[in-house]
Amino acid sequence: MPIANGDKKPALNHSPLTQQLVEALREKIMSGELASGERLVEERLSEEFSVSRMPVREALRQLAASGLVIIEPRRGASVAKFHGDLLRELVEVRATLEALNARLAAKRHDPEQIAALEALLAEGTKNAHSGDADVLAVLNQKFHLALGKIAANSVLQEVMLSLRDRTEVLFAPRSQARAPQNWEEHAAILRAVIKGDPELAGLLAAQLLDMPVLDGVASLCIASVLAVTAFLLARETKGLLVGEPAHPAVAQRIMAVAVTDPDLLRANGVTTMQMGPEQVVAMLSAEFEDDRRTPQIEACITRIETAVKDEFPELVALFVKPQTPEVFAARQAALKQNN
Repeated sequence: MPIANGDKKPALNHSPLTQQLVEALREKIMSGELASGERLVEERLSEEFSVSRMPVREALRQLAASGLVIIEPRRGASVAKFHGDLLRELVEVRATLEALNARLAAKRHDPEQIAALEALLAEGTKNAHSGDADVLAVLNQKFHLALGKIAANSVLQEVMLSLRDRTEVLFAPRSQARAPQNWEEHAAILRAVIKGDPELAGLLAAQLLDMPVLDGVASLCIASVLAVTAFLLARETKGLLVGEPAHPAVAQRIMAVAVTDPDLLRANGVTTMQMGPEQVVAMLSAEFEDDRRTPQIEACITRIETAVKDEFPELVALFVKPQTPEVFAARQAALKQNN
C-alpha cells in the first residue's frame, strides 16, 4: 500500500510495482479521492508514484478487467461510472453470493474461527462511533474475510473479491453514517452462524445490502434468496451440491470457447461453483492481447458467456480474472493444499 515519503508523495515498497499500483489506485477509487468518471492520465500517475508508465498502464488494465476503470480509444482511462441497471445487477449478484457465504459459514461453524470473528465484531462495534472511516473500512473487510474463512469455499471468496471491489464504490458513501447499524447487523449474522442457522444467516447477509436508492433491489434479492432456499429444500439431493464445483463439462466448454477467441492471448483455466440446483458461477483465468481496450474485453467476455449459456443455461455469471499462467498455477496449487 502507498506510504508517504519525504516529498509527501505516495511511494511504493519493493513488492511488484504493478500490484502495488493496483492497490493504491483501488484505495483512491474506494475512498472517493478519484471520483466516478475522473480521467486517469498515465503520465500524471507515473509522476505521482515515481514509477515509469509501463506499470501504470498494466495497473490500469487490471483495474479495467475488474470493472473499476474504463479504457476508451483516444480518451484513455477513467474511473468507471455505474449506471442504474448495472448497479441493480451488481447488487443482485452480490446479495445472492453474500447470502451463500453466510449460509456456508453457519453450516460449518468452526469454534476457533468464530472466536476470531467475535473479536473483530467487538473491535468494530467499539470503533463504530469513532468516525474513523479508514479504520472501519479495514475492520469491515476483515469481518467479511473472516466469515469467508469459516465458509471454507476458496472459489466463492475469489469471486467475491472482485465483486466487492465494484460494489464498495457504491456503498462507501453511506457506510460511515450508518456504522453503528452496520455492526449491529454484523452481530446478528454472527449470532445466526453460532446458532448454526444457515437460512437466517443468509437472509441477514443479503439484508446488509439494503439501499432505498435502488428502489427495493435488496428486497428483491432477499426474495430471490428465499425462493432459491425453498427450491433447494424441495430438491434435497441437488441442494447438497451448493458450494461445490459444477459438472466438469461446464469448465471444459468455457475453455473450448475461450481458446478460440481472438482477443485472448491465452486461457489458463476455469473454476466453477454450484450455487443451486440450476445455478452455476464460473471464473476464467486469462491473459488478453496487450492492445485490447475495455470495450473489446467486455465484448470478449460477452461472446464467451453467450456461447456457453447456449449449451449450459444454468451458467448465471462468468467472471474473468487477468492472470499469468504462473500466477494461476500457484493459485490452484494453494487451493488444493487448503482443501
